[in-house]
Amino acid sequence: MNHLPIGPEDNFLGGGGLRRWHSIHTATGSLGIDGRTLRKILLERGAIAEEDLDKPDNKILCRVEEVEAAAGAYHDAIDIQAIAKRMGLTESTVRSIRRTGLLEQIYGTKRGMKLQFSRTALDALMTRLTEGLEEREPGGDLVDLKHAWQKATVTIADIVIALAQGKLPTRYLSRNKKLVGLARLLLNINELQAEFKQRVDGLKRHEFQEKLGLYDSTGTDFFDSGFFETFRLKSRNGLDYDVVKQESFDAFFKEHASLAELSKGWMKHNVLKRALDAAGVSPVWTSRGRRIATFYRREDVEKFKASLS
Repeated sequence: MNHLPIGPEDNFLGGGGLRRWHSIHTATGSLGIDGRTLRKILLERGAIAEEDLDKPDNKILCRVEEVEAAAGAYHDAIDIQAIAKRMGLTESTVRSIRRTGLLEQIYGTKRGMKLQFSRTALDALMTRLTEGLEEREPGGDLVDLKHAWQKATVTIADIVIALAQGKLPTRYLSRNKKLVGLARLLLNINELQAEFKQRVDGLKRHEFQEKLGLYDSTGTDFFDSGFFETFRLKSRNGLDYDVVKQESFDAFFKEHASLAELSKGWMKHNVLKRALDAAGVSPVWTSRGRRIATFYRREDVEKFKASLS
């Protein structure tokens, strides 16, 4: 505590009664947040250092505004599973929406933390998309969200993003009260088809597998892993098929690389794998221990490489 500027003008505990600093101990007592969670959030936000984590609660001090912001985020937090239930969507759809930045992340990006989002921002989004809408029955030009993506040959995530951007103005609520959240929306099929008429480039399942050299179940599993945004198209014979968006594919490999690529010209892949494991660097996805099917964040491996020099 000696390094902190605590004096009469700082009003730490006395003076004018204005608290400017919180310890983990005082924060958990007054702000209703678990000390371990608070430590993680403050560490993620740069308010405390790694070396502070071993100190007792009453020895870790942070400015009041930093602690209150962390506690506010904690009390406003909602996870992917709860968002899916609130929006009436599947978790995989919510994860696709999340990658666009539409959902406001408030903490949980560090390894070992669960990703959390702002409940307040989610409520505002749901209010904007569903509040005050007239109730109708589906039929004619009106289709519910469950069938809208099939008729427009896009994903539900694509439609939700377009809704948030104000691109699909005609919408109603189904009278079916068993439907929840956005699943209750009725949309105009003509607007949908006009909005999504121009398709983005992408890779069909077999093209995706060929590009990566991953075949059979390994390639299929990675295609469906949730790392890539997909949309659905209908072939000339009327069968549906999935396509990975090229933009999504490129974005993933800008931030990630296979163990085969990372080890090339550096060290044997099995040696590198053991070294990364020992350093606590884990792959984001792996299958059967194959080096072309094991993917790491490039940034994590670069940091590991820098630690060796």
